[in-house]
Amino acid sequence: MLRSLFIICIGLLVGCSSTESDNVKTDGIRAEIKVIATGNSSTKVEVTLYVGSGVGGSQLELTSSDSLTAFANGEEHTLTRVDDILSTYYETAFSGDSVNTQFLVSFTRSEDTSAPSSTVMLPDPFGITSEQNLDFQFNDVVTLNWTPTADGDLSFSFTYICSLEGGGSSRISIAGDSSPDDGTYRFQLSDLPDNATSCDGTVILERSQAGSLDPNFGEGGFIRGIQRRTYSFDVVQ
Repeated sequence: MLRSLFIICIGLLVGCSSTESDNVKTDGIRAEIKVIATGNSSTKVEVTLYVGSGVGGSQLELTSSDSLTAFANGEEHTLTRVDDILSTYYETAFSGDSVNTQFLVSFTRSEDTSAPSSTVMLPDPFGITSEQNLDFQFNDVVTLNWTPTADGDLSFSFTYICSLEGGGSSRISIAGDSSPDDGTYRFQLSDLPDNATSCDGTVILERSQAGSLDPNFGEGGFIRGIQRRTYSFDVVQ
C-alpha cells in the first residue's frame, strides 16, 4: 500500500499540565495502558492517567495514597514515574515476551475506589524482513516487508532528522497512518523539506490488540498489547 507522507514539523513543544491524583475521584480518571514488546525478550508496561477524557486535559501525578502495580509470570512490579518533554507517565519492565502471558495492571487507592483489574495479552510477534540502514534518494518509494502477517491493521509512525542547507537541522514527525497487516507497506519520500541535504529516517511499526480495562476508570481509556518493531534508513541526495 502506497502512502504519500504529510509532514508535521514541530518547532515548539509545549508540555501538558498535571494534577495530583488525590484531588481526583477514580470515576473522573481516564487510563491509557500499553504493554509493549520489541522483540528483545522483554516487555514494558506504560501507564498514563488523565483527568477527564484526556483530550487537552491534565495528566495525573500519583501521590503517596495511590500506586500502580503490574503482574505477570508470577512477578509483581511497582511502576515508577517518568517525566519526558511532553508528558508524565509510569512504567516498569518484565523479562520475557510470550504471547501466552497475561499482564494485569492495578491502580490501588487508599482514599477512593481502586481499579485493580486491567488485563491484556500480547499479539503475535513479527519481524521486519527488509534490509535495515539502506540509502534512499529524495522522491524514492520505500517498500517495507514483514512476516508473519495477521488479520487487522498495522500502525506506522515516522521520524526524520534532516540536515539543512547552510547548517542546522529539522526534526519531522508523522503519526497515525495504518495499513492492512499483509506483509507489505510502501511510502514515498517526496514531502521532505526542499532545503534538506540528508535525513535519518525511522519507522515504528505496531501490531496491537485490545485487552479489558477495569470499569472503575469512569472516563474510560484502553489497555493494549503491542508488538513494536523499528526500521531505520537514510535519505541522501
